[in-house]
Amino acid sequence: YTGITVITPQGPFTPPLSEVVVPVEGNVKQMGVAMNLWYDFNAGSKWRPYAGGGLMWVRVDQSDLSYDEQAFAQAVANSLGADPFPPGYVARVADTENVLGYHIGAGIGYEWSEKITVHAGYRRQTTRELSFKGSNANSEVESTTDLRVNFFEVGLRYRF
Repeated sequence: YTGITVITPQGPFTPPLSEVVVPVEGNVKQMGVAMNLWYDFNAGSKWRPYAGGGLMWVRVDQSDLSYDEQAFAQAVANSLGADPFPPGYVARVADTENVLGYHIGAGIGYEWSEKITVHAGYRRQTTRELSFKGSNANSEVESTTDLRVNFFEVGLRYRF
């Protein structure tokens, strides 16, 4: 978690990040839609270098992640020098975030036939900062992270 504000009777407190460490387990899922533009360079042979990229919308779902919420609340309390918080005192962060991003890539293809190209390439996907927020009457919690994915791909393309 990169940003935590806990509201107490004495007022809001923001503990230092280094003092709130709680292990997290599980899987994060991503689903997206992209608009792409790819260009095949005509090198005068059956080998065809290509490059391109696209803009995308991505939905990230971290609902499968789990962490000990009471240990998290205790870590926050410890960082504030406060008595232990009761269960549910520190809010849980949201499960999903929608974000815009882009990807770029390049590779090389081999024209197997007039319609089929075998290719190998690389793609890098990046989004703006993801921000998962949560709040209740006692606290506001925000977890921020970046999403960067590297793809190495081998495949077939069929030209219609």
